[in-house]
Amino acid sequence: MFKTIALGILALFIAAPGVYGDEPKAFKGVAGTWEFETPTNDWHYVTISTTSAENTYKWKNKAGKEWTCLTTVTKKVDKEVQYSLTFQKDSPYPGVEYFLVRDRDGNLKKLEELNKDGKAKSILIKK
Repeated sequence: MFKTIALGILALFIAAPGVYGDEPKAFKGVAGTWEFETPTNDWHYVTISTTSAENTYKWKNKAGKEWTCLTTVTKKVDKEVQYSLTFQKDSPYPGVEYFLVRDRDGNLKKLEELNKDGKAKSILIKK
């Protein structure tokens, strides 16, 4: 009986949406609930979850629209490394990038889409 219960719990865990294992170390904390800094509609409430595919996340908004994001690592001239999520072709905004912003302790605090001047255009806050 205990084996049956344990197997049932294991099956529920494996089948749970968006739960496919550990996130890549550099992207730790990306999976979860996010909200645009000044939300005005259901597209501004987002859940980001891991997928079974390596280096990919699923972006789903409260309006029920979802698409794929790839993890992107960019090395800059000064050897600084930037981490971002890049929307794929199944998105209404293919190619849009959200950069990970961490505090001094390494905790992921927000995701920022930058404009051409390098200033934050859209900001998502972790909830």
